[in-house]
Amino acid sequence: MEVLKRSNLLKFDDLECFFYDFDLISGNKKLTIHYDNESNLHMNLESDDDTFYITKEDEAIFIAFDELYNNIIDGKPLGSYTPNNDYKSIAIQYGIIDRKKRIIWMSDDNSNNKMVINKINKNTYELKFDSEFNRESIDVVFSGYVSQKYPFNSPFILFYQQLQKINSLYHQINFDELPKKKELRHIS
Repeated sequence: MEVLKRSNLLKFDDLECFFYDFDLISGNKKLTIHYDNESNLHMNLESDDDTFYITKEDEAIFIAFDELYNNIIDGKPLGSYTPNNDYKSIAIQYGIIDRKKRIIWMSDDNSNNKMVINKINKNTYELKFDSEFNRESIDVVFSGYVSQKYPFNSPFILFYQQLQKINSLYHQINFDELPKKKELRHIS
């Protein structure tokens, strides 16, 4: 997967904030993750297919996404700051978690767009997007302040904050690309 990090200057009333937006590109699929000027987080899939995979090979992205998934499934939407309420039962009651331990998010912008997050195995997440209208570009919104699903929007916001820490020169190194031990030399 190729990860592109773009700077984005947002204006909230008189306040200007600097964020990074991300394009995760895999083949002919592009998942864009960005904030808008109304404090909404967007995940937009552009593809002729409705699925996007996040794998352990993309370590920094996978670790952040794994935390997002586990916080919701474990009923700890605010991470270690979650009060001792039964958030897991609440998430099941609101249809955010189903019996197969999938996360189902209906877009906060009242569209019929949704995203289903399924942990296929310990190394792979499948994000499946669905829309009644546009099948080639599906936008799912996570409202920052007025989400009817609060606090379950929080792990997505925290995921975006973790992405901000990814080095702008982010790339993955395969162990096959590393020099063999014989080839290593000390340069003085």
